[in-house]
Amino acid sequence: MIELQHITKKYVVAQNEHIIALNDISLRLKETGLVVITGTSGCGKTTLLNILGGLDRPTSGEVHLDRVRIDNQNENWWDAFRGSNIGFVYQDFNLLDNMTVRENVKLPLELQELEEVTKQHRLEEMLEELGLSDYMDNVVGKLSGGQKQRVAIARALVTDPKIILADEPTGNLDEENSNNVFKLLKEIARKRLVVVVTHDASLASIYADRLIRISYGVIEKDVVQNEVGENVTDIEKYGVSLKESKQRSLSGRMCWTFAKEAMKHRKSRCFVSIMIFSITMLFILILSTAVFRNDSISMTDYIFEKKQRMIPLYMEILEEGSDLPEGEKTLSGKKFYEFISQCTDTSRIIRYGASDNVRLDDNYYVKIKNIYVSPENQQYFTYEGSFPQNANEIAISKLLADKISGNLLGSKMIIGEEEYIITAVVTHICGCGVKDLYMLEDDLSNKENENIVLFSTQALVAKEMEHGIYMSGFGLLGNPTLFYQATVYDYVDKIDDEIELIAGRMPRCDNEILISQYLYEFNKDVLGKRYKFFNFNDSQYGSTYWNYMNLWDYIGESFTIVGVVNARANYCVTPSLYDKLFEDYVTFYECKYCLLVDENIITSDLRNLLDNDVKIMGSDFLKIYMLRDGMEMAKIAVFAVIGGLALLSVLQMISLYSYSINDSKKTIGILRTMGVRESSTMKIFAVECMVVSIIAYIIAIVFSILVTSGINIFICEKIWGFDGFDFLRMRFIIVLAVGIISGLLSVLSVIIPIMKYSKLKIIDLIK
Repeated sequence: MIELQHITKKYVVAQNEHIIALNDISLRLKETGLVVITGTSGCGKTTLLNILGGLDRPTSGEVHLDRVRIDNQNENWWDAFRGSNIGFVYQDFNLLDNMTVRENVKLPLELQELEEVTKQHRLEEMLEELGLSDYMDNVVGKLSGGQKQRVAIARALVTDPKIILADEPTGNLDEENSNNVFKLLKEIARKRLVVVVTHDASLASIYADRLIRISYGVIEKDVVQNEVGENVTDIEKYGVSLKESKQRSLSGRMCWTFAKEAMKHRKSRCFVSIMIFSITMLFILILSTAVFRNDSISMTDYIFEKKQRMIPLYMEILEEGSDLPEGEKTLSGKKFYEFISQCTDTSRIIRYGASDNVRLDDNYYVKIKNIYVSPENQQYFTYEGSFPQNANEIAISKLLADKISGNLLGSKMIIGEEEYIITAVVTHICGCGVKDLYMLEDDLSNKENENIVLFSTQALVAKEMEHGIYMSGFGLLGNPTLFYQATVYDYVDKIDDEIELIAGRMPRCDNEILISQYLYEFNKDVLGKRYKFFNFNDSQYGSTYWNYMNLWDYIGESFTIVGVVNARANYCVTPSLYDKLFEDYVTFYECKYCLLVDENIITSDLRNLLDNDVKIMGSDFLKIYMLRDGMEMAKIAVFAVIGGLALLSVLQMISLYSYSINDSKKTIGILRTMGVRESSTMKIFAVECMVVSIIAYIIAIVFSILVTSGINIFICEKIWGFDGFDFLRMRFIIVLAVGIISGLLSVLSVIIPIMKYSKLKIIDLIK
């Protein structure tokens, strides 16, 4: 059955130094009988037993099973072979002391694909046969030495292996128990091969069917005392073929059982590790939440809580080299409109202008807020009557209407010097009652919001048609010293028949202009000269001049002053050019932009605005942006802290699992002798890792919610002086990402010590 051919085993003890444990041993063993190997300590008998069981490999020579060489098989093959064919019995029992007799004996059965009824029958039969039925529920650690050895033999026999290998099975027993064990092994050897290594020569001579004595690594004596049968080489008669050897894996339930026992054994260390890991994840969660905030959600909640439905927009001018004062904002302009229209639907963009005073009676004036709307904005307003469409039509808020007696629809109202017809009374804006509407104090004061008047965009055109264009002066950038009085804003008018030409000639094309006599007085050497424009929309200026009309787009890169006129405006241009300028001026430059809140997509709108640095006007939001900018500046430092915490977490977990694996080496070795693959034994620590990580993760989530809530209260109430905004808000995607990353770090923490201990041989694990 088993044949050893010229087996030599050397152990390296130092460089160029080695010990010869076995020296050219050849041996053939039958399928049945009790073979006892004796010899002094260190003679090589245990090494021989380990080679027979595949726990160690020979330095040279071959091991054959039924004429098939097996010593060169890989670890997976040996694991499968041991699990199907070999049972091990040891001097120090190698039982799992925290488990019961039943659990220890049943463990090899759990690794086999048998029905539960079959497993239970075999278990009870084996316990009965070895006289352990009365102790099956006793914890192994509390049994006597003789009882433990019987449990070890029962565990080795319960799967009905063809080979039993026993290493000093009576070494820790008294004389009576030693005799009982050998009697039991003798009985077992009637049906299978039993190889026993012992130092007790007297017992060996009494019970052995074949007695082998080893001395200094060679067979000194080999005597057959009892002939137990013929050597059988027929595989079918032997009953086990190599194909029937199956890989053994631990089930999830068994992994959980071993992991639970391991954690119970190391309660304090597990508790400390869970606390450290949870605290580490707590800080990582909070810092990650701070860095990867979704401010659009928090701002949405704040807007709805404050009942804001019209939010003014602006962009800060931060470009280097800007000659504008610090804190200047882009509030209007064609480029700005195009920019925000990429962030949201244009139907939600309205414009608001300067306030006007309206006299309700002889002694009562109210201040109104002018809002300019177009038909596409109509869906966001709830009103009685018809939405204003024409230049002389307006809609007023319900609160303003309540201050006026009588039937208002169709009545007239004088605003400024113009007469308008009230066609509608507005009760709600974006679903919020006008009386509850909150507007930001910077531009739409709470005192004025109750007196909202909606003008059509046609009304704005009509109003500005009388005043002309009030925009950036021609000489501002082309030549700052061109006119002493040139300012950022200046009037531009069109040439008509009433204009009186004082000097020069009339323009023949759009890039020829007239200047006023007032400007001419400061510099009379300008007629006929050509002046170059700067392109305000050039990338070098960023958004610096988006508030101003870019004359480059309308006139070209330069203009020529061809005449002087007596006019109210400092600049006069051709009617064709004026019409182009006026249309865009009224549409994009005269008023500032405001966003109507659509509750279904406001979060998306805000996210797009934030991504493009478009901000909301108001001191509350200014504080939000300041804190947001501060976090952006600290992002690198925060990432460094998160990385440090992750490293600390990994080191802590490596320490825990290194200790755990080291403490469980014997258990791993026992499972390996039962045929469990090395990779499967590692599942135990994976389960332990998973349990520790999940507990720590849950603790971290609970406390992070509490901590972020406290931080929000502190920032809003103690620092900002207003509430309703959550700067830190736990996001599912961040919680999930941190969980996944923590899980991967935990796996890494397990793999590192596992790789270290995977290099150990099974015999080193068992010792």
